[in-house]
Amino acid sequence: MKMIFLLLPLLILQFLPIILSQDCRENLPLDCSQATKSRYRTYDGSCNNLGMDGDEKKPAWGKALICYRRFADPEFGDFSGRILRKSETGQELPNPRVISNSLMVEKKPSVSETISQMLMNWGQVLANEMTYPAGVFNFAEYDQSPCCTKGYKSDYDDCAKVDISPVDPYYSKYNYTCFNFVRGPACIRCKVKPRAPLNLHTSFIDASTLYGNCVADANRVREFKGGLLKDAKKNMLQVDEENDDPGLCERFKEKFYPQVKVPCFTSGDTYVNNNPYKTALVMSLFRLHNQIAVELVRVNPFWDDETLFQETRRIVGAKMQMITFNEFLPLIINERFMSKFNLTVLEGANYTEYHDHHDASSSAVFTASAMRSIGHSMINGNTYLSYFNGTKVSYPLKNYWFYQSGLRDGQLDALIRGSITEPIASADIYMDDVARNLMMRVHPPYGPPYGIDMAVLDIMRGRDFGVASYSTFRKNCARHVEEPGKDDIDEHKQEYDTWESFTRYDIMSQENAVKLSHVYSSPKDVDLYIGMLMENTMKGSLMGNTGNCIWATQFHLNKFGDRYYFEHSNTPGAFTPRQLRSLRKITLAKILCMAGNEYPKHKIQPYVMLLPSETNKEVPCLSLYDLDWEAWKAVNPSG
Repeated sequence: MKMIFLLLPLLILQFLPIILSQDCRENLPLDCSQATKSRYRTYDGSCNNLGMDGDEKKPAWGKALICYRRFADPEFGDFSGRILRKSETGQELPNPRVISNSLMVEKKPSVSETISQMLMNWGQVLANEMTYPAGVFNFAEYDQSPCCTKGYKSDYDDCAKVDISPVDPYYSKYNYTCFNFVRGPACIRCKVKPRAPLNLHTSFIDASTLYGNCVADANRVREFKGGLLKDAKKNMLQVDEENDDPGLCERFKEKFYPQVKVPCFTSGDTYVNNNPYKTALVMSLFRLHNQIAVELVRVNPFWDDETLFQETRRIVGAKMQMITFNEFLPLIINERFMSKFNLTVLEGANYTEYHDHHDASSSAVFTASAMRSIGHSMINGNTYLSYFNGTKVSYPLKNYWFYQSGLRDGQLDALIRGSITEPIASADIYMDDVARNLMMRVHPPYGPPYGIDMAVLDIMRGRDFGVASYSTFRKNCARHVEEPGKDDIDEHKQEYDTWESFTRYDIMSQENAVKLSHVYSSPKDVDLYIGMLMENTMKGSLMGNTGNCIWATQFHLNKFGDRYYFEHSNTPGAFTPRQLRSLRKITLAKILCMAGNEYPKHKIQPYVMLLPSETNKEVPCLSLYDLDWEAWKAVNPSG
């Protein structure tokens, strides 16, 4: 007993920073009385699950500003999560830049023969629909501060810098020796638990890319007339002239080229200006909203602004869900996983059912590792402006991070056409130089000639989030391996922590397992981000078994745990059978066509995430299916 009292002060001191940060916000009940029969989702995602069974936590599932959920227990170097995961040997895990230089250098660029860069662009928009970790990017000052400043000490231990070797094959040319990594703020908890990251965005595919994640966000972009979004000149997103909390685009502009007239656009996505190809896609969705609002006014001239806006928002969200589950996921996830997890869009007027026991909240592993690994491996630095007369102009991504000159010059069509006619990089462990050395490089000649290594950032974010190791997730996903029976897999689970086990069931090549063993001290050390990329890809997928397992699990929960998913029948916001049939015919090609400046006069391939081919030949834009607007015609209550 005496020993307990002697240790008590030490225990209190150890957990004091955590205890002081708790105010039990996660237990504050949400009032969902207005949402019970509402056909429209809330902006912040609250009350999607009504918690009708008395569970007060459910109404917060999937909302903005909550903790990421876990698919596996976190792995840190201590209980609280203040220390990052260590090696099984007790030493530090391998330096992320060493991992990048050892495993990810692309000596011979390889591209897909069938998939266009639009797949990667849609994936980036989708990622920021469902996830946006607090503190995900600290402004790159390029003067190696604050974490790399000698003697700097954070009050909250938020620094986790990465030292770069003075003989690094790339950065040594610029005397860049320290990567300034700042840990994301921990989610507020009301109990002493391991650190958890915070998601600033809703977890749902709800078009928050346009409308934001709270009422204030939506009000900032609304015209409050005719259901429209605010329209800058030439049918453009608003230019962010005044912002109390400037994003990276504004900060780059202020620091490096304040006199250059380069716009920073604003939308519900705080990361909309990342690169011109992503911004062009968001611009297309913005134009889609206003086009839909105009059509709804035509068929329902008696609707007020609020009804027009909410109905338009509802349709845009449904279209984004349709494209995600019908065009995007089937190229990423293996057909067997699509079927097993019920991810395939149904046909005709058949409905799915909402399940209120499914938590649609985005997971830490999906956000920090699973989505980043496959997504960032697809980045192809050879990007172009592609014109309708056949001319292609090099417009390399390395020169245009947060620099939107093309959209300023009216080149939306050329950016979109470049995205759908150029291939992604092959999805593998090798990463394009634009991502490995030049990410977020300032537009030349205004800043340093180098950027940061996206692989380093991704590996560190996984460790920051406490994402469990590759070995842990490979065990958890073992039941989804195709060849052996479940009993056989369970029998060998205890052997999954050996290097030899990495090649069992054709999960990984012998060559890749040996490469990992040269970088990591133990098979239990391998970062999930790296292990996923080293796996053999499954037929009809861009990933191996572990990646398919995590992705399919996340999207299954996102689909069936979203009360407003467009195919569900048992909700107040359900679409009519006629509306549902119409929505299921929508393609991204039609949206891009109708959003373009000159595109409606030209041709496009029907499935734009695939390159044009004999089976995906270009057709006139106007021949593609548009919504059956009469299906949205309502009865005038005034007669």
